Amino acid sequence: MLKNKLKLSICIFAIICLITSICLATDSNNDIATISANSQEAVPTSMEGGDPVETTSPADVRYSDLYVSDKETTISNTIIGNAYASVATLNIAPESQNSSTNTVISGNVFATAATVNIKSDVTYSDETDKDGFQKITSINKSVVIGGNVFVTANKFVLDPGVKINGDLFICANEIVLSKNAVIYGNIYAVCNKMDLNCQVSGDLYTSCKNFNMNYYGFVYRDLHINSDTATIGGYAYRNLFIDANNIVTTSNFICSKDLTVENADKFVFSGKVQGNVTVKSSQIEFKTEEAGKAIDCKISGDFNYTSKNEIEVSKDIVIGNSNFTKYTSPTPNPLKNIGKFLINILYSLIYTIVIYWVVKKLMPNFFSKFSNITTKSMLINLAIGLGILILVPIICIVLCITGIGATLGIVLALIYVILLLIASPIFAILITEYIKKTSKLTINSFALLVIVTIILQLLFKISFVGSILSFLATLTAIGNTCVLALKKK
Repeated sequence: MLKNKLKLSICIFAIICLITSICLATDSNNDIATISANSQEAVPTSMEGGDPVETTSPADVRYSDLYVSDKETTISNTIIGNAYASVATLNIAPESQNSSTNTVISGNVFATAATVNIKSDVTYSDETDKDGFQKITSINKSVVIGGNVFVTANKFVLDPGVKINGDLFICANEIVLSKNAVIYGNIYAVCNKMDLNCQVSGDLYTSCKNFNMNYYGFVYRDLHINSDTATIGGYAYRNLFIDANNIVTTSNFICSKDLTVENADKFVFSGKVQGNVTVKSSQIEFKTEEAGKAIDCKISGDFNYTSKNEIEVSKDIVIGNSNFTKYTSPTPNPLKNIGKFLINILYSLIYTIVIYWVVKKLMPNFFSKFSNITTKSMLINLAIGLGILILVPIICIVLCITGIGATLGIVLALIYVILLLIASPIFAILITEYIKKTSKLTINSFALLVIVTIILQLLFKISFVGSILSFLATLTAIGNTCVLALKKK
């Protein structure tokens, strides 16, 4: 199964890709889609992540980074550097006038667009393969990217023959990786639909709704798939780890090592696994025939499965041993839930204390400003917090997209994120100071902060109401923090 940390990392990276590509692709002075021959810079001897670039016409080469921001852009010339694009449609394609030269981008590609197409010039034959697609006669010229590719898009298409020497980091609605394309690094993908028919030299990590890999697909290392439905053919040169509701492996599926199904509602197996198979699924089927003809369905190692019912497994299918475990729904453990709850409380308490001491050490005068807090000011600051919550993201996007101040937009976004992260501890500190001011309690401030933090966390855990209270607390903390930070005394 794709672990929670891995899924979180992919999501965070996808967000970083989006922000980076927007912010870095807004240099209006470098809005160039065709490369001029006026560069006076020295020709580099090698690419990043590749061999020396050979071109028949030096005028077709750009020796610096490319920034594009337009409705539709086509990049066709070799770039010795990185490419940054924030456009509606991005096409990276070979130069049509030169039939012998590939388009090379020596560095990384950062792109955010509705559609991203990395194209090639392909000659197809009249014959079709068994899936009904035209067979490829030749790949005349294509695109070679020397570094990594970072993409956020609605649709991403990688044509046959395209080569990416680094990793592919992508967040998209639909991803199409065509046959004969090669990715020499790893793939990290979050998407709705993914068609993987290319060759991948590294690992595949994906969290998607629908995953499809046909017999052209080839992954030299491990596959880590988390999806709703998955249809898998092709070659997994090492291990396959998958968590999906419905899983089908086709007759042309080959796994050189082990196959692990972490969790599934239905698992239909055909193909070949040369190692062990471990499956946890409510329903398991072996498919040995298709259209009245026998198809491959073989496990060379052991078959360890957890299911609702034991199934009869032929020795023609499983060469090793078959081991059955009865599938049972996990019984709720109240003690485990209580332990989890207490750990969350402890985490929140430690986090609040750390923020308290950090603020006290770095900004010793900050807490003295709490002395003028009243019920009225807290309500006003709640409204201010709501305004900040809504307006700041809009301002950041406008600053980045218009090119007025991309750096300022990034700094403002970082401050915004920090405010959200420290909102809960700040609110606890705020309530503590408010209680001290409006009551005659003689309790130590630190002890009172601990009590307030625990009470707030208990309130936040209340179903529905807790979410509303937590949201209001966040707004109040943001508003108060901004007001007090701007207050001179």
